[in-house]
Amino acid sequence: MPLIIPIPVVQELTPEELGPFKDALLAHLRGRNAEIRQQVDSNLHITRGERIPAYAFSLHVLLETRDSKAEKILKPYSEEAAKKITPPVSPPPEISRVIGDVWKYPSEERLDFSPHADTYFLPGTLQVEDCRECYQRGESSCKACLGKGDESCSTCLGAGSQTCGHCKGLEKINCLRCGGEGRLASGGVGGRSARCDACAGTGKFPCTHCRAGKLSCPQCVGGGKSVCSKCEGKGKIVCPGCLGRKKNLAGQAFRAEFKPFQAHSAGLVMPGPREALDMAIKKTTEVGSLNLSTDESLEKQVADAIVPGSLRTALSQLVDRIKPLLSTTTHAVKHRLDMAEGSVVRVSGYCAGHAFSFWMMPGADTIFTDQDPLDSLGSSVAEAAEEARSAGDWKKAMGLARDTLAYSSKHPGAQDIVEAWGRKILLESLLAGILGGALAFGVNALYILKFEPGLHRAGPILQVGGWQVALGLLFPLALTPLLRRLYRFPVRGSVLVLGLLGVFVSIALVSRGVFGWDPVLAADRAALEGEMQKHFRYGFPAVYCEPDLRFLQEIQRRYKDTRVDLRMARGALNSQLVLREKLAGLQKEFEEKIEGIVGSGVSSEKKRTLLLAAREKYKLDGVDVAKVESALERVQAKTPQRGMHRAPRPPRISISQTKKSSKRASPALSSKNGSQKTTTKPAPKKAASKPSGTSGKNKNAWWE
Repeated sequence: MPLIIPIPVVQELTPEELGPFKDALLAHLRGRNAEIRQQVDSNLHITRGERIPAYAFSLHVLLETRDSKAEKILKPYSEEAAKKITPPVSPPPEISRVIGDVWKYPSEERLDFSPHADTYFLPGTLQVEDCRECYQRGESSCKACLGKGDESCSTCLGAGSQTCGHCKGLEKINCLRCGGEGRLASGGVGGRSARCDACAGTGKFPCTHCRAGKLSCPQCVGGGKSVCSKCEGKGKIVCPGCLGRKKNLAGQAFRAEFKPFQAHSAGLVMPGPREALDMAIKKTTEVGSLNLSTDESLEKQVADAIVPGSLRTALSQLVDRIKPLLSTTTHAVKHRLDMAEGSVVRVSGYCAGHAFSFWMMPGADTIFTDQDPLDSLGSSVAEAAEEARSAGDWKKAMGLARDTLAYSSKHPGAQDIVEAWGRKILLESLLAGILGGALAFGVNALYILKFEPGLHRAGPILQVGGWQVALGLLFPLALTPLLRRLYRFPVRGSVLVLGLLGVFVSIALVSRGVFGWDPVLAADRAALEGEMQKHFRYGFPAVYCEPDLRFLQEIQRRYKDTRVDLRMARGALNSQLVLREKLAGLQKEFEEKIEGIVGSGVSSEKKRTLLLAAREKYKLDGVDVAKVESALERVQAKTPQRGMHRAPRPPRISISQTKKSSKRASPALSSKNGSQKTTTKPAPKKAASKPSGTSGKNKNAWWE
C-alpha cells in the first residue's frame, strides 16, 4: 500500500501579502552599501512571491531483539498464562522438534514505544509442573539465616559487646589534673615538679563506664543476635521459583527485548537551498501522525509514496538511518511517522536586467540570498575592471573594482584586482627600501672608514648599516596607504626617493648633532673597558708588576690615536712607573743590608737568622731575594767544619765543699770515672769587639 501524505500546494502571495516582504528586502539591500541605494530603489522590481511549505518528519520505530534459539524456561504459575496451554495435558515436545527460527512464533503486540523485555513460550510447549525448589510447599528455608530466623548482630558481629570508647579497652583513663603524668610542674623557670595528689602519682583512674574495657552492644543488648532482615525472623521465605504458588509453567521459550528509536529529517515541498529549509523549520506546527504498516518494508512504502520528490528524499534519509539497526536478530515491529509543517517565502524579480531570488522567513528579518542581482551587476563591472588591468590602466581598474565590491563585497575578480595592486605597491616599496638602505649603508661605511678615527669600526658599520636597512624597509611600508592612491609610477618613485633621503639625513643629523651619538667612540670605549676589567679583575695593584706595566704601555700605544678617554689607564701606568722606581730603591737597600750582614762580626748562626729575616721582610715588597741564597752559602763556607767523629761524652761532675782559705777557691770538679780532681777558674770577660772598618755603632746593624 503506497504511503499517502496530504501535502499542500505552493501558494502565491497577493500584492498586499507581498508588501511587507518587499519592504524588508529593500531595507536589506540598502543596508549593504549606501553607494548603490539609489540604483536599487530605481531598478529593483519584484514580480512574484511564493509561500513554500516545509515538513519536519520524526519516525518512531520499535525494535524487537530475540534470542537466536529457544530454550526451556520455568515461570511462576498464573491463571492467565495457564489458559494458553494447548492441549492442557499433552506432553511437551522434544527440543529437537522445535524449529530454530524463533521469528515464526509471536511475542506480543506493543501498544506504545516504551522499552520492554519478557519471555515468550512457543505454542504447544507450555505445561504445568510442580515446583521442585520448594516441593509444593510454597516456601523455602531462608538461606541468609539458614532457617534460624536470626543472624549475627551487624554492630558487634555476634560478640555481644564492644570496646569502651572512653578508655579504648585499657580499663583506665588519664588523670585530668596531671594529664596522666603523675606529677605537677611548679611555677617559674627551673622549678621542680611535685607528685600529683589527685591520682597519688599514678596518672591513671579506673574507667567507670565499662567493665574490663567492654560495653554491652546497644543493638543486640548483649545477645549477639538480631532478627533476620530477609525472612523477618520466620526462618522461611516465599519460594523464589514459584512465588508461593507451588506450581510452575515450563516450556520452550525465547527472550525478547523491545527498544524504541527515533530518526528526524526535513524537506521543502519544492527544491530549495538548505538555508531556506533551516529557516522554514525554525517555527513549525504539528499536523498529525501516520501509523505505518509492518507487513510491507518501510523502504518500499517510501519508494511508492505519493509525495513531491524533495520530500521523498527526506523520507529516504529516515529509512537509511534505520537500516543499520536491523539484522537477523532485530526486527522493526512498529512504525509511526510524526509530521510538523512550516513555511518559507521566496521573493523573485529583476534589477537592472538581472534576475534575483531571495528566501525570507515570515514574521522575521532573516533573508537568504539564492540569486543576488547585485552580484550580477558586480560581475559585469568586474569584467570591465579586468580589461583595464590588462591594458595597464590601474587607475581605471581600481575604480571599477571598488564599484564591483560595492555591489558584491566578496566578488573574487574584484578582490583579486585590489590584492594585485596592493602586492605591486608592496613590492615596489620593499625594493625601494632595500636599495635605499643598501646605499645608505655604503655611504655610512665610507664615512666611518675615512673620517672616523678608532680601532673598532667594523661593529659600528654593521650596527648603523643594519638600522639604516631596517629603516629603509619600514618607512616605505608606512607610506603604503599614500602610495596606493598614486597610480603614476614617476610620482610614486619621487615620493619614495625623497622620503627615504629625508629620513636618512634627518636621522643622521638628529642622532649625531642632538644626541651626540658616536658609534666608533662607543665601540672603542666598550672595548677598552672590557680589556681593563678582564686584566685588572680585582682592581689596580698597589705593588709593581711587570706584566701589568707592559699591558698598560700596550693600551697607551694602541689607543693613543683614538678619542677614548685614557686618563684612568694613564694614571695606572704612572703608578706602575713610580712603584718600579720605589722597587729599585728597595732592591739596592736590600743588597747593601745583605752585604752588611755577611761582613758583620756576629756568629754564623746569627747571620743566618738575620739573612732569613731580611728575606722575609723584603719579599713582601716584591724585592728579588735570590741573593740571600748566595749569602747563606758564603756564611756556610766561613763556618769551621767539625770532625766527622762524635766528640767524647764529658764526664759528670760533682761539687764538694773545700776548706776555708784566704782566697776564694773555685769549686772542685771531680770525675765519677776517676778520683782525679781538677780545679777551673772562670775566664775573664772580654770586651765585645766591633766590626772592622767601623767606629762606634754600626749604622747598617738594623738587626741589633
